[in-house]
Formats: sequence, structure tokens, C-alpha cells
Amino acid sequence: MTEVRARYLKGGECSLTLLGHATGSDKVCAAISGLVYSLLGYLANDKRANVLYQRVTDGDVCLIWRGRKEALAAWRMACIGFLQLEEAEPDFIKTDIDEKIFKNFSEIGA
Repeated sequence: MTEVRARYLKGGECSLTLLGHATGSDKVCAAISGLVYSLLGYLANDKRANVLYQRVTDGDVCLIWRGRKEALAAWRMACIGFLQLEEAEPDFIKTDIDEKIFKNFSEIGA
């Protein structure tokens, strides 16, 4: 089971934490990896994004960053992907995603 936690933190920081493996489902594991590495790639290439902390190891991801609306939109896309995976394959992924992520950018101070 992979546990995904996403939070919009005080001061405009964003966090994403993933723990565990989608053991027993190669397709869920691949989908999770694809979402994580797509977000990491976006943030690495967005000159206006500021990655404050990044740890990526086998079965353990922690990312804290600050960015503009474009980077927030990429993060939102990844979170939607995690939620869709949970709906389709609840035995392999569990999400805990802050609802503030889905508010208008102006409402969260972006």
C-alpha cells in the first residue's frame, strides 16, 4: 500500500509525501512513479519554483516546495491523478489530500 499525503502549508509552501509500495500491482506502482517523477521534473525545470526539501528513495518520497500558479497547477494535476488511482485501485493506494489544493489560486494566496 502506498500512502500519499499532500498539504498546502503556511507561508505558501506545498508538501507531498509518499510512503510504501503498491505491492501486487505493477500498473499502480508505475502510475504513482509516473506522477511523482513528472512533478519532480516540472519543478526542476521551472526556474520560478523553489524546492526547499527533496528526498526520493525506494518507497519514500518527501517534497516541500514553493512556486507560482503554473507549478501549483502541476501539483494539482498530480494530486488528481493520485485520487483517481485510489478510486480505481483502493487496495494499493490511500490518499490524504488537503482540500485547499483544489480552491482557486487566489483563495490560497498564490
